[in-house]
Amino acid sequence: MSLDDLVTALEQSHLAAWVSSSPLILGALSGFHLIGFTLVVGTALVSGLHMMGVAFADRPSREVIAIAVRVMVAGIALSVLTGIVQVSPRAGAALANWIFVAKMTLLAGAIAAQVVVPRFAARADAGTVFELRVWSVVTTILWLAVGVMGAAFILLE
Repeated sequence: MSLDDLVTALEQSHLAAWVSSSPLILGALSGFHLIGFTLVVGTALVSGLHMMGVAFADRPSREVIAIAVRVMVAGIALSVLTGIVQVSPRAGAALANWIFVAKMTLLAGAIAAQVVVPRFAARADAGTVFELRVWSVVTTILWLAVGVMGAAFILLE
């Protein structure tokens, strides 16, 4: 099955028809999508600020990262699921939109960068502190960029 076939099937699905049937449904999905994204960005900021030495400096990195990862995984799952459902009626148009594609690319980069940060935190010896801070800044910027592109997609669509 090609990507075009998958997009067509998604746009013609009962799910897409359900989403299109009511502005209330789309609004509720948007609300849950925003809650998921807030969980992700909030925990990214908290863990990023911790890794930069600004927040929760009295707590061990493993502890802060462990909590952040659990919340972040829940937020990512909620955002991805609601995002797929939201875009289902217009998946083809979304994939043809450079802003949406940029958002998805930044999202993949942010998730990949977020996977790297705990590896530095786990071996937070003197040699990795600088790298940890750099990755924390990069990750925080990527998550914020995902949010900016998401808002741009909504506003400019």
